[in-house]
Amino acid sequence: MYNLQPQGRGKYIPNPRIQLGAINLYGTFPQVGEIITKTLLNIDYLPQVLISYRHIMNTKNDFEAIGNMFGGNVPKALHKFYSNDVMALYKTMKDHNQINKLCQFMAKDSGITSAPNVISNDLFNHSMDLYQTISKMLFGNVHQNWLVRDYIVDNISLKTRNVSLKVTSLKRWQDDHRRASTMRMIQGVSEIKVDKKYNGALNGLEYPYELISSKERLVQESVELGHCVATYANKINSGLCGIFSIEYEGKRWTLEVSAGERDGKIGYAPIQLRGLYNAQAPDLLLSKVSDILHKNSNTTLSKAALEKQIRNIEPVELLF
Repeated sequence: MYNLQPQGRGKYIPNPRIQLGAINLYGTFPQVGEIITKTLLNIDYLPQVLISYRHIMNTKNDFEAIGNMFGGNVPKALHKFYSNDVMALYKTMKDHNQINKLCQFMAKDSGITSAPNVISNDLFNHSMDLYQTISKMLFGNVHQNWLVRDYIVDNISLKTRNVSLKVTSLKRWQDDHRRASTMRMIQGVSEIKVDKKYNGALNGLEYPYELISSKERLVQESVELGHCVATYANKINSGLCGIFSIEYEGKRWTLEVSAGERDGKIGYAPIQLRGLYNAQAPDLLLSKVSDILHKNSNTTLSKAALEKQIRNIEPVELLF
């Protein structure tokens, strides 16, 4: 299946690559693309994962398509998670047999469907996602979900398969993530252009802060604080996040904010706030940042709805 791109005067030429996911007819009603997708592939749903058509054909859902791609069935226990997250895990694991370990943990853990509010505001009431679940299985808490997520993203970017659910050493994960994120930075960082919707996100915060708006400043923040925010250039350019640097008690902290839009109104969510070598920020600073973002939001979005909106734009690379 090839993508036809308009060339003027009603002429179309094929884009020389196989399309992934649902069929998108540019300049046409999206409903037409939905009908063609379902008719040609003999499915009754719209695929969300970016998988070639030959894996999606005749499937009932995204998880069957993922199973086709990797030569097996995705356990039903994983169907509760975003399909793109499951796809990312399968794509980066050393050994898919380790999925059984995750399913066994989910079957035994009674608190698997209820995540604590890491930052206390109403945007963070949601069930545990895949990364929180893996964090709890490996490290006994959900707070290392960012590390699991970022290391998976590192492997996707580097086209490697080094993720192992047998490794339970937090230091080993941190070291592997640090090496991988350094390799990503070496690959080059794009120039950045921050979406204007982030300009007023922290208005009223009582501590000095800066909205990072240049490639040079982004790399500086990443190098001096020893984390991988320099790999966020594409996310910034896609409008998926804004990166802030905050001064608090003589130290610098890096904040990632995502903005969701509904009916022309914007809701902000604090995704993560980290210090030197990804140190967890103090509770007071977390609370202050959360309150300001909530105050500057003119619409209320649940975090689940916000994450779904973000993932529909860029389904794999999320969060640092």
